[in-house]
Amino acid sequence: MSVLDWLESNDLSTDTNSSNKVLIECVECPRKKLYVDADSGQFFCQRCELSGGFSKLQSYFVPPDPVSETLAVFHEAAIRRLIESQKARDYLADRGFDEDAIVRFRYGYADEKTYEDALKTVSTEQLTTAGIITEKSRRYLFDNHIVIPYISSGQIATLQGRSLNPEAKMKYVFAIGRKPSLYHYEDLYKTGP
Repeated sequence: MSVLDWLESNDLSTDTNSSNKVLIECVECPRKKLYVDADSGQFFCQRCELSGGFSKLQSYFVPPDPVSETLAVFHEAAIRRLIESQKARDYLADRGFDEDAIVRFRYGYADEKTYEDALKTVSTEQLTTAGIITEKSRRYLFDNHIVIPYISSGQIATLQGRSLNPEAKMKYVFAIGRKPSLYHYEDLYKTGP
């Protein structure tokens, strides 16, 4: 299937300009600034600088995985909690992460308040299925952890937690049942300026 056929099948514009680019609404920022090369499928947003190849563009139109949606709800709660937690921000600052890096890598922080916030949107069962609450003991897996998202095809594939407790037996944990991948591997394939 050609790039133009794929765009048409997703009810997107197929009108090309003189340089064989199609202008569509960006999948990240709600502006019509995303240019797609009609031949290669390479894309670039002039507003938010989102860029990539055709397979990455296609991934934004894949129906979301319910577990990934639950991970995303928990992750957003963790981001909000990091803003409130001086202890977690100090931990990251002591390790050389400035505010720009924290925002760029979308780090969060989980404690009991994070779980309470997430449970306003998703159920305990959904958090257990997503591997964020242990099934047998109903323990909060990421309690007192920095939360690190692993993104694949535009969705959260898994979450990793880094314990703030220097005495922790397991400093790093992953959501139960979710396969870890190379952190930020999609950034290796970014194109554009």
